[in-house]
Amino acid sequence: MVEIDDIEGMEKLLEEESYMDVLARLIPIYDTKKIEDAKMYYILGSAFCEIGDLESAIKFLKLATILDDSEFKYFAKLAQAFEKNDEPIPAMKAYIDAKELVTNDSEINKRFDKLIDKYNKMYTEN
Repeated sequence: MVEIDDIEGMEKLLEEESYMDVLARLIPIYDTKKIEDAKMYYILGSAFCEIGDLESAIKFLKLATILDDSEFKYFAKLAQAFEKNDEPIPAMKAYIDAKELVTNDSEINKRFDKLIDKYNKMYTEN
């Protein structure tokens, strides 16, 4: 079983798109040890997001941002999860939080602008 100090290894598995491996290794740690670690929550949330369990993704990504509100990627992934879950207002708020941490990230700016355009069109067409 992976220990909390091997979170870097879990992040590598996440990068390799081994989402089910990540979940299989980290869920038992979360369930039994109740460790409060922002990076672990981010990794769990990211894996859940990628497999489509958006409720769990949002839960863990929110926890990550609560424990560490200085990490841009936590807010960016939370915004993506909200967007995938068709929750535009929380997605925009999370994108704004991400943008405040890293103002020059063109990918975040594009995603945010695209989300605003999408919902502007939706609301003006009605």
